[in-house]
Amino acid sequence: MQQLLVYVADEAATLALAARVADLLPSGMRLGLSGSLGAGKTTFARAVARRLGVREAVTSPTFVLVREYALAGGHPGPGPSMLLHLDLYRLSPAEVPELLAGCEDAIAAGAVALIEWPERAGGDEPIDDLRLRLHLEPPPGAVPVEIAAGDQEASPAPDPRWIELRARSEPGRRLLGELAATEAPRHV
Repeated sequence: MQQLLVYVADEAATLALAARVADLLPSGMRLGLSGSLGAGKTTFARAVARRLGVREAVTSPTFVLVREYALAGGHPGPGPSMLLHLDLYRLSPAEVPELLAGCEDAIAAGAVALIEWPERAGGDEPIDDLRLRLHLEPPPGAVPVEIAAGDQEASPAPDPRWIELRARSEPGRRLLGELAATEAPRHV
């Protein structure tokens, strides 16, 4: 599977999807989070971090570029050893390789990387294995699957998003296939 479009009706559904993605994340995975300002990239990252077992407050790395988090064993089965949260918004494409090179040892040792604004890297080679693009409006011509909210904490007001998940490597295709197999989706 190469691509999946998911409709999430509110923050609870977004958090539920983030938890499902986190449960499937293997060590060394690079997850790109793309979308306009305010689309929910950091909210999604916080939910993944919480599900992986991060106990401290997860804040945006916009000004520090990279935040490292220890995992407290919240991930089921063998999984990531640490979480790296990167934000490329303030970087030029020429600056991105140096930042990513500084993270490679941790990723090779089993860390998972959440990369906000991965499109800032430019170039033809993907820097992420799976790209999630959060849309405030439905992409043209798309038929999403709906994710139920589950029992996550959330805001009471509806806040719909359309989240496009696109595999950009073989590990990304495996994760996307596993996610699609666990959903029992309903077309909306």
